[in-house]
Amino acid sequence: MPGGHKEDRRRAKPVPSAVRRLARVSTRSASKIAISITSRAIAGLPREDHRQPAFFNTRHRMADPEALYGANHRRLFRYFCRAVGRADTARDLTQEVFLRVSRTAIPAAAEGDLRGWLFRIARNLVLDHHRGLRRHPQPVPMAVEPMRAASQDVSAAVNQALASLPAVDRDVFLMREVAGLGYDEIAAACELTPDAVRSRLHRTRLLLREQLAAPIATCRTLAIRRVKAEITDD
Repeated sequence: MPGGHKEDRRRAKPVPSAVRRLARVSTRSASKIAISITSRAIAGLPREDHRQPAFFNTRHRMADPEALYGANHRRLFRYFCRAVGRADTARDLTQEVFLRVSRTAIPAAAEGDLRGWLFRIARNLVLDHHRGLRRHPQPVPMAVEPMRAASQDVSAAVNQALASLPAVDRDVFLMREVAGLGYDEIAAACELTPDAVRSRLHRTRLLLREQLAAPIATCRTLAIRRVKAEITDD
């Protein structure tokens, strides 16, 4: 009956929007770094709060080591996770940063200079880590994966894209988009000028957007299909 067809269409109408909402949630959980790149790095949305932490009460006050750790260890851990690709190694390197800090005098410096100094130590540890891997490559176990989730494909694409970057471009990008550092802080950490940081960051964003567009689109398509299948089954 014509009336019945109209009623069916009315009932079916909300489904596409529900699919899109659920697919966005599914895609967001698929790969945090992919969403970071698409929403923050590419779209240029607001980043972390860059307000001055408690231990920088004056321009050149000596930092309290405990406060220094409290204000920076999470940033460092996130940076290390993406720079070396392993959470356990990232934890070890984060501890190593503060072990080295404990063995030297913390400079009485302005906020950007001090955090830049801290991340310069971190960056040197990452470079040493990668040099060690090149000298003593670790065997990669052969594993059979009959079915791999789309999120794993996106994560692999992100890791591959980051690994293909020159070391300084990778670190500039990660310090900005993952650790939330300011341009002056990144400049101090990477021994660049703030203008050079901006230039490298812009170029890297464009390159990553181009390399990750296809795998992210595939992940979203698969997520939509999966949600549609779940709705159909219900």
